[in-house]
Amino acid sequence: MPASLYLDSGIATVVDLSRSHMSFSSQGTWAAGDTVSGVLSLAGRTMPISGRIIRANEGRVTLELDAMADEVDTPLDGYLARAQLLDILL
Repeated sequence: MPASLYLDSGIATVVDLSRSHMSFSSQGTWAAGDTVSGVLSLAGRTMPISGRIIRANEGRVTLELDAMADEVDTPLDGYLARAQLLDILL
Protein backbone atom coordinates (compact mmCIF):
# COMPACT_ATOMS: atom_id res chain seq x y z
CA MET A 1 0.00 0.00 0.00
CA PRO A 2 1.61 3.27 -1.08
CA ALA A 3 2.51 5.91 1.49
CA SER A 4 4.35 9.16 0.85
CA LEU A 5 5.53 12.04 2.98
CA TYR A 6 5.28 15.55 1.54
CA LEU A 7 7.97 17.81 3.00
CA ASP A 8 9.15 21.32 2.13
CA SER A 9 12.16 19.69 0.46
CA GLY A 10 10.06 17.35 -1.71
CA ILE A 11 8.35 13.97 -1.58
CA ALA A 12 9.80 11.09 0.43
CA THR A 13 8.81 7.43 0.26
CA VAL A 14 7.60 5.96 3.55
CA VAL A 15 9.51 2.74 4.26
CA ASP A 16 8.09 1.76 7.65
CA LEU A 17 5.13 3.07 9.62
CA SER A 18 3.60 2.48 13.04
CA ARG A 19 1.44 4.48 15.44
CA SER A 20 4.51 6.00 17.13
CA HIS A 21 7.33 5.87 14.54
CA MET A 22 7.89 6.34 10.83
CA SER A 23 10.88 5.76 8.57
CA PHE A 24 11.24 7.33 5.15
CA SER A 25 13.88 7.45 2.46
CA SER A 26 15.33 10.81 1.50
CA GLN A 27 18.62 12.13 0.20
CA GLY A 28 18.32 15.39 2.15
CA THR A 29 20.52 16.46 5.03
CA TRP A 30 19.01 15.12 8.24
CA ALA A 31 20.33 14.93 11.80
CA ALA A 32 19.12 13.23 14.95
CA GLY A 33 17.21 15.65 17.17
CA ASP A 34 15.86 17.77 14.28
CA THR A 35 12.11 18.23 14.06
CA VAL A 36 10.18 17.39 10.91
CA SER A 37 6.67 18.27 9.84
CA GLY A 38 4.81 17.49 6.67
CA VAL A 39 1.78 15.84 5.17
CA LEU A 40 1.49 12.07 5.16
CA SER A 41 -0.42 10.56 2.24
CA LEU A 42 -1.82 7.10 2.98
CA ALA A 43 -3.43 5.47 -0.05
CA GLY A 44 -5.14 8.72 -1.06
CA ARG A 45 -5.96 10.09 2.40
CA THR A 46 -3.79 12.80 3.92
CA MET A 47 -2.96 13.92 7.43
CA PRO A 48 -0.48 16.34 8.99
CA ILE A 49 2.38 14.82 10.96
CA SER A 50 5.31 16.05 12.98
CA GLY A 51 8.04 14.40 14.95
CA ARG A 52 11.64 14.30 16.05
CA ILE A 53 14.38 12.49 14.14
CA ILE A 54 15.85 9.70 16.24
CA ARG A 55 18.03 8.21 13.50
CA ALA A 56 19.33 9.34 10.10
CA ASN A 57 21.57 6.94 8.23
CA GLU A 58 22.35 6.37 4.53
CA GLY A 59 19.22 8.01 3.15
CA ARG A 60 16.85 6.46 5.72
CA VAL A 61 15.35 8.74 8.37
CA THR A 62 13.41 7.50 11.40
CA LEU A 63 11.03 9.78 13.28
CA GLU A 64 9.40 9.46 16.65
CA LEU A 65 5.96 10.87 15.84
CA ASP A 66 4.34 13.51 18.04
CA ALA A 67 1.02 12.64 19.68
CA MET A 68 -1.98 13.24 17.44
CA ALA A 69 -5.56 14.15 18.27
CA ASP A 70 -8.07 11.35 17.74
CA GLU A 71 -9.82 13.09 14.85
CA VAL A 72 -6.51 13.71 13.07
CA ASP A 73 -5.12 10.16 13.33
CA THR A 74 -8.17 8.38 11.87
CA PRO A 75 -6.51 7.90 8.43
CA LEU A 76 -3.43 6.39 10.12
CA ASP A 77 -5.46 3.94 12.19
CA GLY A 78 -7.42 2.82 9.13
CA TYR A 79 -4.26 2.46 7.04
CA LEU A 80 -2.48 0.39 9.70
CA ALA A 81 -5.53 -1.88 10.11
CA ARG A 82 -5.67 -2.52 6.34
CA ALA A 83 -1.91 -3.16 6.23
CA GLN A 84 -2.25 -5.76 9.02
CA LEU A 85 -5.07 -7.49 7.14
CA LEU A 86 -2.93 -7.65 3.99
CA ASP A 87 -0.05 -9.16 5.98
CA ILE A 88 -2.39 -11.89 7.26
CA LEU A 89 -3.76 -12.62 3.79
CA LEU A 90 -0.35 -12.77 2.17
